[in-house]
Amino acid sequence: MNRFALALAVTFAATACRQDTASTPPEQMEPTPATPAAANDPPPATTTPAPSDGAGATDAEAPTVDPADTAAVDTGPAKPHADPAAEITEPKDFAHVKLELKQADGKVYRDAKGIVIDWSVPTSVDIDFGGHKHALVLTAKRDGKAGVTVEIDYRMDGTEVLRSADLAGKLRERAVLRVEGGGALALTVVNKRVEPKPAAARDTLDKGETKDPLSGAEKKK
Repeated sequence: MNRFALALAVTFAATACRQDTASTPPEQMEPTPATPAAANDPPPATTTPAPSDGAGATDAEAPTVDPADTAAVDTGPAKPHADPAAEITEPKDFAHVKLELKQADGKVYRDAKGIVIDWSVPTSVDIDFGGHKHALVLTAKRDGKAGVTVEIDYRMDGTEVLRSADLAGKLRERAVLRVEGGGALALTVVNKRVEPKPAAARDTLDKGETKDPLSGAEKKK
């Protein structure tokens, strides 16, 4: 075979090989085996998606509240009203309580004027009398049309004497509660209807006889 024939045969063989490879469908091609990871290779890194607004937040990311920005809330007993009419804008019922207190030594304290408190609201009453300090918390509640019940917490010189003791009676009637050791408490409760104070009257101005709106106004003499 001469050189020309040999070169032609080699060309035909190469062309046939390329056509055979190109015509092989992808599903018939053998996959390339994955290279196993080495024992000391680190695991592949993973990416954690960023949390959406409000989701995945941690405690460290939570906003903090400055205690100075939070108003203090008084959870203790209320105080008697010094002038209830000045504190309301419409008529309201209050409990008017007159208190008598007898100590074990026989000394008796009487509050002839009485105190004005809210119905069903624990109210503190402090009395410094006869060499002792008396601290009471009174909660007056209506019981039907004419009945009244007063829950009493009582401490003398810091020592508890009564806790949640109920004194039941009727409006305008004196009710007495005996205290161990020779002491006693007496309460007279009346419903007091209080009207709000009227608004201050305005001065009346006299515009005079002129019709000029820019002439000013003078007070009546």
